[in-house]
Amino acid sequence: MRVAAFAVGGCIDNVDSVARLLEDLELDVVLAAGDFVCPDSVSLLERISNRLDVTIYAVTGRRDDTHIARLLEDTAEILDGRFIYVGKGVYLAGVGGREPLMNIERLRGEINHVADGRILLASYYPLHGVFDSSALGPARGLFELADLAAHVNVVLAAQCSPRGATLSYNEPRHVCLYAVATSRCVHIFSEEEATVRCL
Repeated sequence: MRVAAFAVGGCIDNVDSVARLLEDLELDVVLAAGDFVCPDSVSLLERISNRLDVTIYAVTGRRDDTHIARLLEDTAEILDGRFIYVGKGVYLAGVGGREPLMNIERLRGEINHVADGRILLASYYPLHGVFDSSALGPARGLFELADLAAHVNVVLAAQCSPRGATLSYNEPRHVCLYAVATSRCVHIFSEEEATVRCL
């Protein structure tokens, strides 16, 4: 199972160049986390889906309004508050930026029904105390994610710092996702390795 994961991080000015990042990777799953902010950023997901013939999964961002959320629903499988089995023993789950506490409650209620397997939790926010420092001082991570994070293999967080660690999803870890709007980088996960690919 090969998964590409990235944060969008705002309006994307060159959608085609970002879509080309993933073209020759033989991916099974593409996972994108908000903020999408603009319709052009949502169209990136449609272009990736059309070019690669893969299902796109997404987590909304705090800055994604109702219009963007509806566009996302037409383009991708929204993970906010859901577990989705994607094959080969891998589940995706999501905590979006729009209703994170409700998403966490739903996932807590469902986690006992998830069969054994690897779980990748995409979250707009990081866990409190893990990559959640900000330039303004106060940490912005969620305390409520702690219990849920203990039951998953990897937490992929969109709004965190520092950007970095590339880790295998066979171990319980936290990963800060790159924002393609600014970095033009994506994380690639498989059973054997985890890497970062940039333009």
